[in-house]
Amino acid sequence: MPASSGTGIHHQVSQATVLNNVHFEMIQGKHSNQQGVMMENGSGGFMSNLSFCGGKYGAWVGNQQFTVRNAQFRYCQTAICQHWNWSWTYMNICIEQCEVGIEVKAPMPNQQGVGSLVLTDVNVHQTPVFVQLADTQRSRLILDHITVSQVDAIVQGMGQPDAVLKFPQPTEKYTIGLWIQNPQSRPLPAQDAKNDSQNPRCPVQLQRPPCLVDKQGNWFGQEKPGYLFSDSRQIVSVRDFGAKGDGTTDDQEALQSTIDSHIGSVIYCMFCTDAVPYGIYLLRKTLQIPLGTFIVGEAQPTLLGEGPQFNDARNPRPVVRVGRPGDHGEICICDMMFSTRGPASGAVVVEWNVHETYQGSVAMFDSHIRIGGFCGSELDSTTCSKQKAFEDLPVASFINLHITQQASGYFQNVWIWTADHCLDHDAPEQINVLSTRGILIQAESGPVWMYGTASEHQLLYQYSLDNAQNVLLAMIQTESPYFQGESFPVASQSANTTPLYPDPDCARRYSAAHNKPSREYQASKEDRAMGLHIRSSRNVFVLGAGLYSFFDAYQQDALADHKCQRRICVIDDDQSSSNIWLFSLATVGVEVMLTLNGQDLLHESQYRDGFCSTISLAAIRLESLPDTPVIIL
Repeated sequence: MPASSGTGIHHQVSQATVLNNVHFEMIQGKHSNQQGVMMENGSGGFMSNLSFCGGKYGAWVGNQQFTVRNAQFRYCQTAICQHWNWSWTYMNICIEQCEVGIEVKAPMPNQQGVGSLVLTDVNVHQTPVFVQLADTQRSRLILDHITVSQVDAIVQGMGQPDAVLKFPQPTEKYTIGLWIQNPQSRPLPAQDAKNDSQNPRCPVQLQRPPCLVDKQGNWFGQEKPGYLFSDSRQIVSVRDFGAKGDGTTDDQEALQSTIDSHIGSVIYCMFCTDAVPYGIYLLRKTLQIPLGTFIVGEAQPTLLGEGPQFNDARNPRPVVRVGRPGDHGEICICDMMFSTRGPASGAVVVEWNVHETYQGSVAMFDSHIRIGGFCGSELDSTTCSKQKAFEDLPVASFINLHITQQASGYFQNVWIWTADHCLDHDAPEQINVLSTRGILIQAESGPVWMYGTASEHQLLYQYSLDNAQNVLLAMIQTESPYFQGESFPVASQSANTTPLYPDPDCARRYSAAHNKPSREYQASKEDRAMGLHIRSSRNVFVLGAGLYSFFDAYQQDALADHKCQRRICVIDDDQSSSNIWLFSLATVGVEVMLTLNGQDLLHESQYRDGFCSTISLAAIRLESLPDTPVIIL
């Protein structure tokens, strides 16, 4: 292939997608016009374990939101060209001997530019410019734990002689703690730069809990296991033990027997893999996943809960229970799908109880919870028509993922999706699937890592942290249900509650944001699903969040004015919460970006940039600054 052209992968993708374990080899030199990954749009997504060598661009990318971790770039003219996003998080990136590390493009006329970038745990070596900004007055840039050596400019405007951030001796090795570029900031050099430099723009530095980081102090991460070197005798197919996977046979006993009968091999062989061929495996009672179970699916087979066991909202039951409370050990689940066949008002689709014995020993990779919208779910355009009255609609689940009090877990590329349309029809129709709760995290000590996760269209909340500790959420994405609004019951009246599963008070009346007049309470705008709810939690780190509300009762008349719903990100009981870090918070269709302990704190209008409203940082009740309850940048 000539040096003048060539793209390795055209990666225009949405949620539940992954690009993993790929090397891109391109022609080196200034004459090369090749690129490894080309992405012009989408709503993703997750990429990891990538390497790029040569080319004009290692990756030329734009997407609503994305998480990229563990990528290496060498000998590229520009390692990464970011031409647009709403919010994007890069983690554990190595850039070596490139001309430019990351180029942030200027937006085209009337187009969305780069909303925000979070760059954390990045090493840059022998690269003249790390970040090149086309517009230093617009881009939001968060640098955290960046190590540079032989770098002339850490941040520089395109065509500008003076760097926004640089160090006095570029040949030396420096580490940047936390440094934030805001549209409101004026360019400044690093002041009194030392090898352990501090940020003149950020009044506090990030303190990472030891349980969330690796030996180098980076946020802990790992790759999905491939089991490439396992003995074929250790690979067990559930079909060989009686499971049908036909969507009609109750496979619970066959699956449970297969899993239980291979626990012994975990003890002696150190691991055993239960292989699950593609199919829909019906469960009419709970499937228990014990310690020492390693499950790998073929093309994401579905574990489908059905029947009266899962249809009592007053007595919720797990469809799949991972470990038992108090369990410590190893469990890994890869390439699986979890769901229900409606009605299933009491279904806890996945209950996660197990705690790690070492970092990452309990994990889920490339596995998703999909509620409704596919053949076999009986939650489709017939049963869940948008023309039906609320009381005639089946409830599809009670809660989709529950991480319980004694649990920890590592979750990578996990999508929790309550269907808004039918996937398996030639002409997808919008549907009203009632799924009550998204992800509830109650891990009292943690740690919990979530990389590249999303949660959409649940009635009460998408993510809720209740009395949780040591939680890392890297680029989360949410959408509110499209049907909520006028003529549909408000959130607090559309769900059965139980004390075992604490819910946010969606009907609570909040005081107005600072400098904003009080408004008459409007239940259809205020009593709505929350994107992110945090209560009585400590050491929570959100490295990018896209919280979206695109519709008001299926209408988009209020979208341009950001008034589809009143609020979407709520922190309650902040006197019991501390060390809450929200980086790169982007909202769509929402008036109030952040509500703290009953007070609407941030009105979106002053942070509007393109389609989104975005802030770089909200830090809540930092232990290092006890007299400063909140920092907004």
